[in-house]
Amino acid sequence: MRFLDFHGCGTGRNNSKKSSLFPIAKNRTRCLQSKQQRKKRAMEKIEKNMKRMKKEMEEISEEQRSIREGQRQVRQMFEAMEEECKQLRGETKLITMQSRSTQLRLFLMFQILKARENNDLVTATELTRCLRLVPFAFHSKCLIVHVSELHKKRRSQILTRKQQNLV
Repeated sequence: MRFLDFHGCGTGRNNSKKSSLFPIAKNRTRCLQSKQQRKKRAMEKIEKNMKRMKKEMEEISEEQRSIREGQRQVRQMFEAMEEECKQLRGETKLITMQSRSTQLRLFLMFQILKARENNDLVTATELTRCLRLVPFAFHSKCLIVHVSELHKKRRSQILTRKQQNLV
């Protein structure tokens, strides 16, 4: 067994015989080389992991970008749908008003025909005058007041039929 002192000289039993320190130095360099190789492999592994993590982070950021783009597109589509719904509501309201106006005009026309059959020309004239006011009076509801002036019987009929048509 051989012990080395601080200077690399052997101490121990065979002190008189000076042996070569070359095999020990060779072992030291091998040991240092293996440490350096381990450090190098560890650094390579760290660099490899860093590259992998960078790649993953880039993929994640790309996914997040595409998600944001998708959310923006969905938001735009939703806003377009809301605008279209608003426009459709307005068109539906207009069609409903036109339908009510048409129903009221038809009702007045039938009342005019009945009045002429009964030779009630005054009522027929008043109803004809009201018929001319329908597009304007329907919105302000003054037509109902106008018709109610004719007489109470006609008034109840018109109100009843108007309520049926509105429902």
